[in-house]
Order: sequence, then structure tokens, then C-alpha cells
Amino acid sequence: EMEHFVRLDQVLEARVVVDNIQKILNSSSCNSSNRNYDSVISAEQRKVMNEVISESNDAKQLLFDMDNDDGWILASNKKNIIVHYRNEEGSPLQTVKTHTIFENSRSKEFVRLVAIMNEVQLMPNWFPKGIMKESDILAEPSKYSMVFRFTMSFGLLPISPRDSVSFGKGFHLPHRNAVLIMSKPMTESKYCDKIGRAH
Repeated sequence: EMEHFVRLDQVLEARVVVDNIQKILNSSSCNSSNRNYDSVISAEQRKVMNEVISESNDAKQLLFDMDNDDGWILASNKKNIIVHYRNEEGSPLQTVKTHTIFENSRSKEFVRLVAIMNEVQLMPNWFPKGIMKESDILAEPSKYSMVFRFTMSFGLLPISPRDSVSFGKGFHLPHRNAVLIMSKPMTESKYCDKIGRAH
């Protein structure tokens, strides 16, 4: 059941299954007959469980951040598009969140919107102010995830163009009738021997 939800990228549903598995394994009756998880769960299954825990924690945190403005600074509220940012402790970078509601949008329009985010190679064509110069996909480990690289140029001396590699993933949230899309920068990936060269 867990692997079924993982294939569908329904990470919160997969987390419920993982939590139930862990409760059973940690129960006194199970502990008395199986002193370690290896006798019940393979190393590969344990790895998948750990990935589900990590990804579901990220998804829950992102959902909390989207629903909560504590610690966020309002940057803009124009044309029903609300932008907040916050300074991240120990990092020179800021986290940005944007929120809007698409009124009376039809399924066809939603698919077009998601396609914009999925077509990584076309991002330089629509990215604001033309500062994104290149973008390409390094790896696509699953239907709703990818590792991608992009180059930004701000046109300001002495700042030279900057490359960044990010991991993007979409999660289907059927109980919310929603899709959660997250992206985060990375310095290494199990899907690439080196950042910049895909398997």
C-alpha cells in the first residue's frame, strides 16, 4: 500500500501507512518476536520509508508555511497576488512564498498553468525581467519530480551569471483537491554523479 501511494506521489497518504507500519513494529508483541526491523522489512523498503518521512515532513512544513504568516514579511499585495519573504537563519538567502487564487478557472486552464512549471526548458521565455538565461533538466527520477539547472544573469557588474541546481517535486493531495509543488536548491543528488551530469 505504501509503494502504491509513493508511485502516485501521494506522500501524505504514504506517510499514514509508514506511521502504521512503525506502530506495529514498535508494539510489544512485535518487538518480542522480531528484535530488529531487518527480519520484517528489507533495506530497500526501509529506505523508501525514510524518504516518505523526509518528503512528508517537507510537504507538511510547506503547507503550514502557506497557511501561516508568522515570521513572514509582506513584500507585495497587488492584483490579488500576495508575496511574502523571510530571512533564513544561518543563510544569506531569503525564502519567498507567493499566494493567489484563480477564480473560476477550468481544468483546461489549470493544466496549462502546471505545464508552464513543468516545461523547464521554456522558463527563460517567461521568467520576469529576462534574468533567467538558460534552464535544462538533469534527471527525471519519477513522473512528478526532476533535477534541473538554470543560469541567472542580473546584468550588473561585477556580478557574473550564476548557476543553480534545484530539485522539484509535485505531490498530489486528493483530500485537498490540490497539487503541491515544491522546489529547493541542492549541491548534490543521488540522481547525478556530479551536479551538471545526469545518470
